[in-house]
Amino acid sequence: MDTPLIDPDEAVRRLLGAAPALRRETVDVRCALGRTLAAPIVSPMALPPFDRAAMDGYAVRFEDPWPPLAVAGVARAGEPRLSLPPGAAIRIFTGAPLPHGADTVIEQEACQVEEADRLRIRIRGFPGRNVMRRGHEMAPGTRVAAAGTRLTPYHLALVAAVGFGAVAVRKTPAVAILETGDELTEPGRPLAADHIYAANGALIGALVRAWGGAVRIAARVPDTRSAVTDALLGAARRADLVVVTGGVSVGDFDFVPAALHAVGRRLFWGVSMHPGRATAAGLVEGTPVVALSGNPGAAVVA
Repeated sequence: MDTPLIDPDEAVRRLLGAAPALRRETVDVRCALGRTLAAPIVSPMALPPFDRAAMDGYAVRFEDPWPPLAVAGVARAGEPRLSLPPGAAIRIFTGAPLPHGADTVIEQEACQVEEADRLRIRIRGFPGRNVMRRGHEMAPGTRVAAAGTRLTPYHLALVAAVGFGAVAVRKTPAVAILETGDELTEPGRPLAADHIYAANGALIGALVRAWGGAVRIAARVPDTRSAVTDALLGAARRADLVVVTGGVSVGDFDFVPAALHAVGRRLFWGVSMHPGRATAAGLVEGTPVVALSGNPGAAVVA
């Protein structure tokens, strides 16, 4: 290798520093799983947006001891907020808005309705029991997710809960995977003498998909300098990232570093780690290229 080895953190910094940002696009929140946020999500509202019942029971004003109370109505989720008359209770269900004048919800297991709809409460309780206050989960202006967040199902639930039907995300990266090596045979075909099956395409492709990318090109490349050079140029023009495996060390048929230097700008060649020492990266026509060892173990570490 014709350059000093660099440490893995420096390799990451150089690669990320040179990689262009992908364009923004807006997608429905229901289609945003695994996408990367292009802008932060800030809640425009309190969550919950109103005081509400956390249990099925009766909404009351706190008293100690409790007198018998008249049942004056029923509060349901999604219906207009009621008002609590003096000396009364309102039957309430989980998620319903707390009636005006009430400050406590007594769970129905601790209540008994007697004749003439008179409610008797069998516990002492405390003010605010079983009430979820406005903003208990999130205050207005809270950052739900930062730019650069890869969205999980739990992020999407929060984003939807604060009212966002769509989110700004980065374009899904289109990735080209090039496998070099005349000794490689495509899986599923008869294995020629003294050949091995190509495994890196399946390995890298699965990692790309697991990390939110899309494999747009998957190709085998012969071990010649012209073939490697042409493949790099063609892939760089059609993808957002090119990953090459094999041909990256110092052997007579390792053409990737020279091709990368000839048609692009090399960022590094050689990383101080084992396995994975023979790792290179650069830019070809503005597209990041990462060149990994042909050994699957070294490739996945790198």
